[in-house]
Amino acid sequence: MLPALFSTSAKAEADRVYSSTNHNTQLVELYTSQGCSSCPPADHWLTQWKQHPKLWSEVIPVAFHVDYWDWIGWQDRFASPAFGLRQRTHKKQGAIKSVYTPGFVVDGKEWRGWFEGRQLPPPLHKQGTLTAELNDQRITLRYQNEEQPLTSNLQIQVVLLGFDLETPVLRGENTNRTLKEDFVVLWHTAADDDSSWSFALPDRSSLPTQKLGFAAWTTLRGSGRPLQVVGGTL
Repeated sequence: MLPALFSTSAKAEADRVYSSTNHNTQLVELYTSQGCSSCPPADHWLTQWKQHPKLWSEVIPVAFHVDYWDWIGWQDRFASPAFGLRQRTHKKQGAIKSVYTPGFVVDGKEWRGWFEGRQLPPPLHKQGTLTAELNDQRITLRYQNEEQPLTSNLQIQVVLLGFDLETPVLRGENTNRTLKEDFVVLWHTAADDDSSWSFALPDRSSLPTQKLGFAAWTTLRGSGRPLQVVGGTL
């Protein structure tokens, strides 16, 4: 699958440790829906990052499936009301002008260059170091920023990502198409006000694929701009 960017922890052979790089790694959010006929090309563009040499070190893509097109006739099995709310929160914070699919948010700011075939914009400067330690049951994250301590105003976001997912669509705008999707957000959590966090992970047997990755990023509360980003395969 994807090249894993981790080292084995000395504490336990089953634990894996991932750390943000010295690159200004970009967080690329795609808001998409299986009920939207305009979305498969954007999903395919995201899939192309699977084999890119800059994956995880310089670019981390995530696909949030929204549910606001389910009424057209097809219920997206990966959609969540929380993901549509996240997109609307971007609008409320002024990061995007409107809510639509496919919609890209790069480093917390709307990016419409995909529609014109452009390259990603220059990455924003990242701050500090974000480290993630994972095993089958938990993920523990630590953020360090010696130049600018911000622990009282931090938020962490964590997602599990699914790969090689196929869905035959029987109704709606994509009727009779089999959608192939990657970097799909299967699980999402967040927490505030600290520089160290630990979360229980969902049982892998409950997920629709065993080909998984993760991404995590820190922001200031009330902002969608990531301070630091980390991710990799599981």
